[in-house]
Amino acid sequence: MRNPLAVSLFLLLLLPCALLAQGNEPASGNTEVKATYNVTQLGVVEVLESWKNMKMDSGTYHYFSATRESGIIPVRVEGAAFAVNFATRSYLKHEEGKVYFVTPDFYYEDSALDVRITLHVPDNLAYVSANVEPESMDAGTIEWRLDDVVHQVLVVEFTQTKPFAPPDYPTGPLFQVDPATLPELSAEDIPRSPDEALKEFETIIKMVSAQENVDPDMARVLRRSLSKFYYLFAVYGLVRDYVPEGVEETEEE
Repeated sequence: MRNPLAVSLFLLLLLPCALLAQGNEPASGNTEVKATYNVTQLGVVEVLESWKNMKMDSGTYHYFSATRESGIIPVRVEGAAFAVNFATRSYLKHEEGKVYFVTPDFYYEDSALDVRITLHVPDNLAYVSANVEPESMDAGTIEWRLDDVVHQVLVVEFTQTKPFAPPDYPTGPLFQVDPATLPELSAEDIPRSPDEALKEFETIIKMVSAQENVDPDMARVLRRSLSKFYYLFAVYGLVRDYVPEGVEETEEE
């Protein structure tokens, strides 16, 4: 018969060794990504994404957003980490009555990724399936945990139970603009669409840039302002035909 005291002493002697072995287990060393996506009632996806434990401590990282509105975003890395925040319509695809939420390709050339994804969806989208099984689902919030990722796209299928709200803002009295309050504009000057205003702004920038003594900083500020206006109009579905120079035109899904 075994001596209980001897067994207890033996286990106590083994405990430090076990703890030491556990403490020496190497961490994954992967870059950690936390992505939160909020699908609004307008069908716009608001994105907040952060990376840490990158292989570069500081500098500029060219983040590929996989969006028509933002493209490649230069982000500042500090302390081997960065965060980026933007909005897009590019992550929602509409096909044959279904709505698909599609993320960018999670890939980092210097490391595998440990990705934590949180997706908030409105009540007009009903979950059907995903190419990666969710870790949890609760009241319009779906979460995924993806470890050791090298090239991974998350695709989630939904049934749309009711339409998204139209991108146009309400046209009631509180939202109407009286042209008389804009003395700089005559009736002929009122733009008929965001496309028209963007094209006119682009023409002005070309005329300014063509001047011999143009201030390059001023020209750069004007181009950035044009990009900002395009981004806002495009995110809310107000752009129809206009495509900025240098941006490849893509077919609508």
